[in-house]
Amino acid sequence: PITPPGGFLHFGNVEGDYAVVKGSLPGTPKRFVLLRHPARTKVKRKIAQPQVLELSPLGGAQR
Repeated sequence: PITPPGGFLHFGNVEGDYAVVKGSLPGTPKRFVLLRHPARTKVKRKIAQPQVLELSPLGGAQR
């Protein structure tokens, strides 16, 4: 049961379905809040590893 003893202040007992959300939500209390999937999902882009094309025999250092 989600309802604490005595009910929620200015709300009462929760008798229907509910969702527990961590954090804060904008809007006024007791107003309907629409939860939806994000418009832009996080896409993990695969970064290609750099390829070694050529190695100099001196290691690139000029003396």
